[in-house]
Amino acid sequence: MSAAESRFTRCQSRRDLGAAEPVSAAQDRGPGARGDAHGRRGPYFVDVLTRIGAVTGALQEVALGLLDDHARNCLLNAARSSPEAAETKLDELALAMRRLTRM
Repeated sequence: MSAAESRFTRCQSRRDLGAAEPVSAAQDRGPGARGDAHGRRGPYFVDVLTRIGAVTGALQEVALGLLDDHARNCLLNAARSSPEAAETKLDELALAMRRLTRM
């Protein structure tokens, strides 16, 4: 864990409250694509690429949902509490966005 990542603090979001549907949707797609990639089902390579695209899209939606939760919950609550807390959360959001764009 980098020094920047260790600054992340835990905050309550919809995911903490049990709304993990996008994560389970991505997990449901993963095993089939993984089996295809290992040749267990013998699909045409275009089918494998299609599945990889679907999993990638699902994971990107999960990442965007997490960013949205963070901005709407943690960042908003921090902004209401103090300028210093808001600055910390803005730094976390910027770091998270940098990591997401590397995907």
